[in-house]
Amino acid sequence: MEGKLPEEVPFLRAFLRRLVVGCPQLDLDDLQQQTMDRALRYRDNYDPKRSLRPWLQTIGFRVFLDAREVSQRSPFGMTEGEEPGAGDLPPETSTRRQELLRVLKLLPEPQGEVLQRFYLQEQSVQEIAEVLDFAAGTVKSHLHRGRKRLAEEQDKEAWL
Repeated sequence: MEGKLPEEVPFLRAFLRRLVVGCPQLDLDDLQQQTMDRALRYRDNYDPKRSLRPWLQTIGFRVFLDAREVSQRSPFGMTEGEEPGAGDLPPETSTRRQELLRVLKLLPEPQGEVLQRFYLQEQSVQEIAEVLDFAAGTVKSHLHRGRKRLAEEQDKEAWL
C-alpha cells in the first residue's frame, strides 16, 4: 500500500478540495496530511485486493467531518477562531480556559477527561475511544453526561 499511496495524492487532494469548498475555515493541506497520517496508521485495515481510492476517500471524508465538527464547536463561550489549545492565548481566552479546566475537575472521571480531550485537545470521539480503550458510544455517553453536569454547575453558580 505504501508504494501506491503517493500515486493517489492528486486524486485525494481533488476529493478533499471538493469537500472544503463550503468550509473556508478548513485548510486543505491539513486535511490531506491528516488523511495520509491516518491511512498510514491504519494500513493494516486496508485490503490489498481492493482499490485504494475508495478506502482513502472514506478516511478523507471522516477526517473532513472531524475537522468540520471541531471548527464549529464553540465550547463554553469561546468564540469561533479562538484556539483553546494554543500557547499564546489572549488574556480573556486564557481566563476562559482556566475556568473551563477548573470546572472540568469537578466532574467525575472519566467525564472530565473525555470533555477535556474533546474540547481542549480537540480529539475526535474515535481518537478518545482509542486512547481510553472505550467504545465510541461510551465516549459519546460521557460527553453527554459531562455536558449536562456542566450545565447544572453553571446554573448553580448563576444563582450564587
